[in-house]
This record gives sequence, C-alpha cells and structure tokens, in this order.
Amino acid sequence: MRLNPEKINSLLEAQYHYFASGQPEQAATVVDKLMRPLYALGRYPELLNLVEKTIESVEEPDNRFYIYQARALMALGRPDEALSILELVQYEIEDQELKAALLIDKGASLRRLGQFSRAEEIIHDYQEAFGIYGELAAESEDKELRTLFKENQGTCLFGEGNIYQYFLADPDTAMKEYAQARAIFEEVKSADGIADATKQMGEIHASPQFPAFYSPERANEFFQQALATHRENNYQKGVLETLYQLGRLHRAEPKEALKFFGEYLELAKSLGLIREQAIAKRHLAEVRFEMIQREQRDQVNLEPDYSSVIELISEAIPVLRLFTNDIWSQRALVNCCYLLGEVLMVLRDDVRALEAFKLGLRISHEEIFESRQTSDVRRRVRMLRKIADLLSRTDYPSEAEALLAEHADDFRQLELPPPSREHVEE
Repeated sequence: MRLNPEKINSLLEAQYHYFASGQPEQAATVVDKLMRPLYALGRYPELLNLVEKTIESVEEPDNRFYIYQARALMALGRPDEALSILELVQYEIEDQELKAALLIDKGASLRRLGQFSRAEEIIHDYQEAFGIYGELAAESEDKELRTLFKENQGTCLFGEGNIYQYFLADPDTAMKEYAQARAIFEEVKSADGIADATKQMGEIHASPQFPAFYSPERANEFFQQALATHRENNYQKGVLETLYQLGRLHRAEPKEALKFFGEYLELAKSLGLIREQAIAKRHLAEVRFEMIQREQRDQVNLEPDYSSVIELISEAIPVLRLFTNDIWSQRALVNCCYLLGEVLMVLRDDVRALEAFKLGLRISHEEIFESRQTSDVRRRVRMLRKIADLLSRTDYPSEAEALLAEHADDFRQLELPPPSREHVEE
C-alpha cells in the first residue's frame, strides 16, 4: 500500500477543523479514512488519540473505530486493553467482514498476552475468519472488494503461521502457512503482504531453534528483500520489525548489529514508540557489553567502559516494567535484569548485582509466564545460577541451596541437575 503524505496531512487538517467546529460526525468520516494509513505508517499514538476522540464525540460510533482502537493499543504493547475492547464489541457485531477482522485481532492479542494454552482456539478463529472472507469474496460482484477479501485470507494464514512458529514451535507448518499466505499476497499484488510473509520466513531461517531450516545467509536475503519493499512503500511498521530482525541476525558482527539496532531506535523515537525504544536500548546494551568483554582490557577502573551499557539498561528497565501484559516486553525486561547483574558483577558490585538478578527472578514468576515455555524457564535458571553463585560468595550458602531446591522443577524441565553448593557455577 503506497501512502501519500500530502493526502494524509490534508485529511488530518480536515478532521481537526471538523472537531474544532463542533461537527464530530463529519470528523468521524475523515478519521475513518485515516485509520488504515496511520496504522501502516506506525503512527500508533496519533491513531489511538484520533480514534478515542471519535468514539467519545460521536453518538453511535461505527465498530470499525473499536477495531482500530484495539489494533493501536496492541501495537503500543497493551494487548490486555485491546482484548477487552474486542470482547466488549464482539457480540454487537453482525457485519461478517467486521466479525472476521475481530477474530484476527483477537488472535493477535492473545498471542501478545502469551496465552500459549489457547493456541488451538486462536488457530480455529483464524480458520473461521478465512472461511468468512472466502464467502464474502464469492458473493461480492465488486472486483476491489474481492481482492481485499482475498488479501485478508492471506492475513489469516499469516496469523496461523505465527501461532505455529511462536506458540507450537512447529516450523514446518509455519513455513507452509507463510508460503500459502505469500502466494495469496502475490496473487493480489500486495507488496507489504509479500514482504511480511518473507520476513517471517526469514525469522525461521534465522533461528538456531529450528536446525532443519537454520540458514543465516538465507535469513539475511529474506530480511533484505522485506526491508527494501517496506521502505519503498513507506510502510514504517514493516521497516521497524525488519530492522529488529536484522539486528538480531547480525549479533555476531557487532558493528552491523549496532547499525541495525541504532536505526531501529531512531525510527522508534520518530514514531513515539517508547516500548520499541526500550527494546532497542536493551539490545544495544548487550552488543556493547559483548564488545567490551572481547577487548579484555586489564584496567583497575572499568566503570568508564561500562557506563554507557548501564545507562542504556537503566533507561530500558522502567519503560519495560510498564508493559506487564505483553510477554515479549516482559521477556526483554528479564533479559535486562540479567545483563545489568552481569555488568555489575564485572564491576565487582555484588550487592547491586544480586538485587538485579533477584528482580529478574521475581519478574520471571509473574502470571504471564505461567505456561512455563522452555525459553522462559531457561531465562529463570540462568538467573538462579547467578543468584546462587553470589549468595554462596557472601556466606549465604543455605539460602542458595533453598532457592535451588525451590526451583527443582525448572532444572528438571531443562533436563539439568540442580547444582550442588560446591558446583554452583558449573
């Protein structure tokens, strides 16, 4: 979808004029035309403000405003609020097209909430939406609408792929879903859809978790294709997500990683996305920490080297703590606590390091992690080992032993023996 900045600015001026002159119904008509392009541009705070203003001002707002309100909230890391809105309006919606859109957004909200136990329900919702769009396409005599419904079927397959990839760790099925989605996007000439599906396939090739598909070269090729398309179409949401994946892919090449995460940070700043800024700072801190570690400087005062790392983490942590219901934000927060603890241990500040690790451990026990995904348990065990090590150093071996015994199930899940007092680091 190509976006015309001049047209968008003109519509923004028009809605402002209508609201200011006490004509909310006319303003709502203009906002309706702005919702999709603002979402594509990644201008989520602006979109949310406009939609909520419309809902408050219009006597009977169209349900589409609630759909985009939920989408903006979800993009801003507030999936719990998004889901509440969707559940509130789902029984009022009779229009089949809106019902299908709601099913897609509900699935996306549940994914961001980390509702792993509801994977089959989410897949069923996507399949139901796929069927609805198929019926609508068959019934419509409008060629444009038929194309739109077909494209939305591609979005349903894309959503299913997400669940197979992230929730069910089934890359084979995920790749099939993405390939089918991409074929549909190619058929309807949706450049952004093709790029999104390509990026997701790149993610699977970039993941060592899926050895049968693991190919960093292939992943880089897919990511670069997606990035070029998103930039050409000014699809900032896609640009942002692809820069992030490129940064992760190039972690073994610090200068490249810093470049991609730096671009990610600047774009997130320009879009007013505080969560994404915090995510970027977490990764920039990790890369810088690893670069300093590789240099292996033998200095008495290490603090100047690590000050920028501590600054980045310290800026990221309070922001990420705001997004308590977004599992990806909370995972990043746990990682921040771990990294802060590591840096403080290098600086021989064991007291503050222990505080950082304990904070990370507390967060790893929050309700959002109750599904005990292997990656989340692994984060907790890493934290536990550091805490046990520090407690043993500070003459609290009994506390360390009790802590490890309390988390014996975590070690068993990872098929690891809980370390004894003598072999805590091992």
